[in-house]
Amino acid sequence: MDIPEDDYDSFLQRLFTRRLKIPSIFGAILNRRETTGRFRAYSAALAAGADGRVVGRYDKQYLLAFGEYLPFGETFPILYRWSPNSGRLTPGTSVAPVPLNVIR
Repeated sequence: MDIPEDDYDSFLQRLFTRRLKIPSIFGAILNRRETTGRFRAYSAALAAGADGRVVGRYDKQYLLAFGEYLPFGETFPILYRWSPNSGRLTPGTSVAPVPLNVIR
């Protein structure tokens, strides 16, 4: 499922977090559209409060080679045609803790 990065909080509230009514942590793939028109995808861990609002996010930094990205895939794009099931995820950069209520 394509989850746009600029609207993921309200999108996920409509989808399921508001109905849970408990604090939760879950994973999602978020997509960001660059000014060039290219998309970047991030494997994110998201924390939602009891009201359903997303209160924290962590983007995975160390991606799994050949599953979440192809080594040298950006340099040699033909590799993605040869391995169409490999992901094109972008690694995150922040190491800030994800808050959930009073726990970080």
